[in-house]
Amino acid sequence: MGHASRIVIWMSGTEPEQRERRGADQLQIPLIAATDPLPDTAAFFLRYEAAGLTLYQHAAKAPGGLRIDFDQPQLLRRTGDNLLQQNLCRAAGLKRGARVTVLDTTAGLGKDAWLLAQAGADICMVERDPIVHALLQDALQRRFGSDDGSGMRLYLGAFEALSQNLPQFDVVYVDPMFPATSKQARAKKDMFLLQQLLEESAGDEGRLLTLARQHARRRVVVKRAKLSPWLAQQKPDIEFKGSSNRYDVYLTQG
Repeated sequence: MGHASRIVIWMSGTEPEQRERRGADQLQIPLIAATDPLPDTAAFFLRYEAAGLTLYQHAAKAPGGLRIDFDQPQLLRRTGDNLLQQNLCRAAGLKRGARVTVLDTTAGLGKDAWLLAQAGADICMVERDPIVHALLQDALQRRFGSDDGSGMRLYLGAFEALSQNLPQFDVVYVDPMFPATSKQARAKKDMFLLQQLLEESAGDEGRLLTLARQHARRRVVVKRAKLSPWLAQQKPDIEFKGSSNRYDVYLTQG
């Protein structure tokens, strides 16, 4: 997914720092000096701030910046709130003391992957969008000193394209990022910005589910909005319903 015409890195000074230059090279997007105005074509801009890499929308009344932080209070509360009894972990079949491998095919902001890792799973995250991948990579490096730490590995690319080179996992997790209403999305700044950035069109859900099943030794877990139809109209074996979403489980072994 190309972002070169929509996103720039707005530098902290007039000359690029090493991390700003490296980011521009990796993402193939322009660098803009702090003293220069942002171009009209830039819908978003990235800034390397003291707290981490941050994404902003370049628009009037835009929400604040989006930065991935695995130490944010909301996540910390969830990890300390009987984590294994939460629907996400129950759907993944996680149990105390059992090491489970999980492939997150649509990592997004990494919150679910982080919770699964905190519950004891070994996580492989796949993210297709290079900007979101960069935000995730920065968060992992800040938290662990590398982008391959504490049982969490991150890869750039679409699951469909990478699938031939991926091994099997105990669990394959799929979150197609169901569309939220404008009111719901704006209430959650990170989700609003992510949806504005990605502008994703619906893919081949049947192929996605088939590939997920091929890579899952035990089960595929699909995150859906509470009232959304089943993925690819295929009925799951188990459903775990919450107040706003549910987890559909497709078993791959008896």
